[in-house]
Amino acid sequence: MATVAVLGFGDQELYERIGAQEKLGGEPPFGGAAMAIEFAEAGHDVVLSDPNLDEQDPEHVDRVVDAGVELTDDDAQAVSNADVVVLFTPFNATRGIVMEIAPALSDGAVLAPTCTSSAFEVHEALFEAGLSVPDDVSVVPAHPAGIPGTDGHRAYLTAYKTGNGTELATKEGYETLKTVLESTGKKVYELPTVELVHILGDLSVVLVRRVVEALKEFTAVKELGAPQEMIDRQAMTVLNTLAALVEEGGISGLLATLDEEVMEYSYSNMKPWIGEISEEELQDGEPVENFTPLPGRAVQEAVTKLVGERGWKTVRMRAWVELYRKKGS
Repeated sequence: MATVAVLGFGDQELYERIGAQEKLGGEPPFGGAAMAIEFAEAGHDVVLSDPNLDEQDPEHVDRVVDAGVELTDDDAQAVSNADVVVLFTPFNATRGIVMEIAPALSDGAVLAPTCTSSAFEVHEALFEAGLSVPDDVSVVPAHPAGIPGTDGHRAYLTAYKTGNGTELATKEGYETLKTVLESTGKKVYELPTVELVHILGDLSVVLVRRVVEALKEFTAVKELGAPQEMIDRQAMTVLNTLAALVEEGGISGLLATLDEEVMEYSYSNMKPWIGEISEEELQDGEPVENFTPLPGRAVQEAVTKLVGERGWKTVRMRAWVELYRKKGS
């Protein structure tokens, strides 16, 4: 059995406001408190830390204590002997919390961000705090893909490798977290890379599911005789352009920019060539092991610092040339 620290009780007022219990079942408290209860019921030594414990519903607190969970409002104390530290910390607060607890972490501890921060954000915070990842501390996502404590929470999403080659965890650290998660009786999905964890959890999966269905339909336009190379590049161009529009103007800005009449007119002329495509064709590719998601503005700032504005313009132009370039041209 492991020693587990859970940081963050969970926003019970939020769960009540969105009707978590009515929509997904279960019994409060939800969130980090529910995770702490489940880890304790699985036989682990668990401590739950939250600076606002005195503001929690006494009935919720009693349920956590009755499960055998130790409570504290001192994050550093909570993590001092922990094998696994689960970060159910508030959005935009995780980075600061990680830097504060870094000196108190045990050598070889595993930090497990859930749905409120990314593994890369935690890695960066640990680096700034002077710790080496994964030599000193491992970082492994433990995304609940649902609200912990509800009946809808039946699994965790996690991953060991990254698409850009960054090492976030030792194999031992990864296996430690995986064992803790599996001990709760939940199914643990091991995804190919850490980058996929957050786009398949929370709100993001609503968008990803639609995008994947659209890509399947787009692939079916092969009836026009377009080579797969061209289809792949056009898909990449569309996704890059849409991402750039969202980055600059948000989703509302993108919708205001696109002319729906033009879009429907153009689509009507393509629709006759959208055929059926078999599952065998869709599954014919190989999983991608190495990739690097690059937000446009973040890349621009980094490149500009290195090679100046003129250098950035050259890089940007070359990138678009490569994006549109057909194989063999």
